[in-house]
Amino acid sequence: MSLTRRSFPSALALAGGLVGAAAGIGYVEAAAAPGIPDPSGVVHACYPSTAQGLKPVFLTSTGVCPDGFTPVDINQRGTQGPIGPAGPMGLAGATGPRGLVGPAGPAGPTGPVGPKGATGATGATGATGPAGPAGPTGPAGAKGATGATGATGATGATGATGATGATGATGAAGARGPAGPAGAACLPSNPACVGPAGPAGPAGVSGYEVAYSGDIVFEAFETKDFFVTCPSGKTAISAGWGILGGQSAVDLIGSVPSGGSWGFRGDNPAAVSQFARASVVCANAA
Repeated sequence: MSLTRRSFPSALALAGGLVGAAAGIGYVEAAAAPGIPDPSGVVHACYPSTAQGLKPVFLTSTGVCPDGFTPVDINQRGTQGPIGPAGPMGLAGATGPRGLVGPAGPAGPTGPVGPKGATGATGATGATGPAGPAGPTGPAGAKGATGATGATGATGATGATGATGATGATGAAGARGPAGPAGAACLPSNPACVGPAGPAGPAGVSGYEVAYSGDIVFEAFETKDFFVTCPSGKTAISAGWGILGGQSAVDLIGSVPSGGSWGFRGDNPAAVSQFARASVVCANAA
């Protein structure tokens, strides 16, 4: 069971009214305790389950009643009633004093462009400005037509004789003339035909000698340098390459004289060992 009222002077008065209504008696006993009403504003009470005798009303913070009593929850504040009708309009009050001037509002948007006004009268002619710089030279005009040939003028008087000019350059040589007659034979027996003796010539080469290298062994695919030297005091003047009675299978790829000796470079193109021989011609040379 739950009862609500618009307002109560106190929880005890509320409990007294409840007992009077439920039991029909005028004696009320009520007790208040901490937590009444509860945090939500509800008062928890206990009233007699029957109307026999005088029994008190209990207020409780838990809502639990002893035997013979019925629990009841009572709102400390009733539910809100409906909104009442509007009252009549009051009389107009006196005009208050004028308020202070407020700050200026922001500038409004730019309005549309108005219609074009009528053309004004022509102003007076301004003063003549200074002359501008000279423009660039224009292109050459087309060639005009050739004029008619004028009449031949009268023959002028003969002028005075000019001075003698400078001597011209020598002309080219003329063609060779024919051969003259043969002269008399000049025999060696004729002393007039023998010229003077010439100077002595240089000493000639002498003491020719050939120097040999012997068998020079070249391993398979080997390239080798070696020298053949002349006897002391003689100069190497020529060289030879090969073997007795034929050409060596070792290729000669270079040779150069060096005073009293001659250098050789040979190359064996074969996959087996081969040999070669070289010789140098030596001589006494001044």
